[in-house]
Amino acid sequence: MARNGVAGDGGRSGEKPLDFLTNQPVEGKVLSRKLASGGLPLRQALQYAIDAGNILNTAHSAGRFHGSLSPDFVVIANTGARLIKPPDAPSVEAAEFCAPERIRGEAPDRGSDIFAFGALLRWLIGRTGGACAESLDRLIATLTEPDPLRRPGQIRHAVLELRIARSLLWDTAPARNNKASPARRSPGVPAVARASPCFWLARAP
Repeated sequence: MARNGVAGDGGRSGEKPLDFLTNQPVEGKVLSRKLASGGLPLRQALQYAIDAGNILNTAHSAGRFHGSLSPDFVVIANTGARLIKPPDAPSVEAAEFCAPERIRGEAPDRGSDIFAFGALLRWLIGRTGGACAESLDRLIATLTEPDPLRRPGQIRHAVLELRIARSLLWDTAPARNNKASPARRSPGVPAVARASPCFWLARAP
């Protein structure tokens, strides 16, 4: 459960965090703590974002909103990233992930979740230590647009963009014998992904 607005790791306090969609206990490591002392491959960062986006899309389709999305409320389980039940109010630590309208006291909605999702994506990529494709930078800027009327109306288009970016990533792991070509060792996304038309889909209402 949440303690002082921050989720605890399953099994540590006797009370496991509850899954946002199912309300069932979740076993795993809270994302903010999992990455506290280590980096993250870009491919894995994108997969965590895709998992979170899919969960939000399911919730939004049912008229539900999270309202407190941040690394403290993402748990990495054996099946991937899971969102856990939010607290009654966003924590101070989650201010970076709060849409401006939420800070003004407005109720959570689809738009504020989309802003928080963009902020989470930015946070994840910031922990990869690698270069970020221009299309991902633009996608994050679109999702975190301060004006809620200028944000995408749905999250599923952003998830599609991330799926394409992940599928086009070159293998960035260094070769054991260090004989891989420079192109294979360079992190990032091919030019075709940077020019992906799915970026423009993310702007659709």
